[in-house]
Amino acid sequence: MSYYRACLASLILLVPYCTNAHEENWAPREGCDLSRPHPGGLYPDAAAELANLGLSARITQALNTAKKAENVHGADKTINGILYTGAVDISIRCLKGEEDDQIKRILTALSANGFVAWYRKNGTDGWNGANHIHAVWVRQPLKPVLERQVESWLAFKNGLKSDKDYTFWKPTDDLLEKIKNYRADAF
Repeated sequence: MSYYRACLASLILLVPYCTNAHEENWAPREGCDLSRPHPGGLYPDAAAELANLGLSARITQALNTAKKAENVHGADKTINGILYTGAVDISIRCLKGEEDDQIKRILTALSANGFVAWYRKNGTDGWNGANHIHAVWVRQPLKPVLERQVESWLAFKNGLKSDKDYTFWKPTDDLLEKIKNYRADAF
């Protein structure tokens, strides 16, 4: 999807794709279309932050109401009758430049702005499934499974049931402190 078509779609979907105050440009490379974003049910301030980072068009999943105990994308909170989650999956398809470097920059930007995040790469760090970034917004109250993921991230673990060491990327001490402060402010 071209940038302008994505902007038009963002107006229809109320996804602020056109806003990119961040210095990185994570729009897809030329000739590579992303699927339509699925931000539904993501906390509004988390969605706004992803828009500010230029990542709105890459949201592949936010709220998922499947009734499974392991559903990390289930609702955290109901506000005015609307279900919200702090979990969000972000596509890494069609990145410009060196993919691993770009993904590490995305993880850094997410962490600097209130998300803990992992690159879920099939066959590494305990993940078996589709490649994507899984992020959790720490600036709102979270359900216990997401709180456990935040604790896992703070301990340099993978945030999965196995809770193994996460080896792809490590946050700096400054980013760890930011996340702890964001989290403290949420309560």
